[in-house]
Amino acid sequence: MKRKQMWRYTAAATVCVMLFAGGCGNSDQPYQKAMELALEEKYTEALTCFEEAVSENGSGEEYIGYGMTLYRAGEYSEAETVVQEALEALKDELSDEESRQLYYILALAQYGSASYDDAIANCDQALSYECLEDMDADLHYTKAVVLHLQGNLEQAKEECQKVLEEQDDYQDAYTELAGIERDLGSQDAVIEVYQDAVRADDSNYDASLALAEAYQENGQDSAAQELLQKLLELKEDDAENLLVMGRAAAALGEYDSAEEYYEKAYQEGQKEALYYQGVMQYAREQEDTSSQDGSEALSLFEDYLQEKDLLHTAGAYYYLASLYMDEEQYEDAQSMLTKGLACNDTECLRGLRKTQVILYERCGKFKKAKKAAKAYIRAYPSDQEMEKELSFIRTRI
Repeated sequence: MKRKQMWRYTAAATVCVMLFAGGCGNSDQPYQKAMELALEEKYTEALTCFEEAVSENGSGEEYIGYGMTLYRAGEYSEAETVVQEALEALKDELSDEESRQLYYILALAQYGSASYDDAIANCDQALSYECLEDMDADLHYTKAVVLHLQGNLEQAKEECQKVLEEQDDYQDAYTELAGIERDLGSQDAVIEVYQDAVRADDSNYDASLALAEAYQENGQDSAAQELLQKLLELKEDDAENLLVMGRAAAALGEYDSAEEYYEKAYQEGQKEALYYQGVMQYAREQEDTSSQDGSEALSLFEDYLQEKDLLHTAGAYYYLASLYMDEEQYEDAQSMLTKGLACNDTECLRGLRKTQVILYERCGKFKKAKKAAKAYIRAYPSDQEMEKELSFIRTRI
């Protein structure tokens, strides 16, 4: 099964569709209406209908839909409350299938609110039920994401491997595993993971682009160039291909061509083109040491964040924090870091945490910088540069 990465920064939410679709046969009118609205992503209206349905009947099926809709709406605390209420009130009535789904939603809600130990415990509770085996991979993936956020890299790696044993085309698990290997300091392993991802699904161009980037980082420029040139041979027949081609051209340093692809992709509805334009412009401005003006990249990221249903929110906050720091707008930089860290995005977490250390230093908050640096090193022990940075920070206290 090919996974469309619509929810990359909200753990294994791909199972939401399965949970929703499973309940559409219920004859209760408020519940049916709530399900229809939830599937249309009209969450405010859906929640009103779910409240009515639960107050009238309060079945496990209705609580599952209600809890998952709260989760998808970003109402994590409310989702946790609703699910715990169901588990307590219906403990003698719930089927194993319903219990498994409720514990999974509870884990997702706790992941969203950064209650990581609880999220792991409830993933394990859900895994204890021998039913709905299709959920196993999602549960192990959620555990991997949470363990990664905690800095438990080896355990996170084991969970990713369990996912891929269950489902070898689970592309999000390859991305997560590659990030873990990078944080463990194993660039060769990163390349191997992305090679496996491409073999599992050669139409996943995100994996191909990530593999090319890993090649470049490892000094394998010819391998990267060969892969990127193949991506430039895609047909310009849809917006997704145009976006991929723009990213490939940017990686090759062909910025003018990349700009044209991005503009075409955006015009055809690919709002992520704004993010990648921002990344490219940021790189160009960093290369041009004669210019201190990062306003174009900054504007692109700000425009991007005005869009809805974004894939790279945390990344945009990371770049904005860096740009605001360059302009010595430290309060704005801190705001961006706070928002970025709240996204629970394992791909951006390392960069955000490192930038937080640097910001504390620039603001003269060396005690906070020391604490943040020590926490960073515990999570990413292979980063020797931060060890040196911590030594410097200690001289300033």
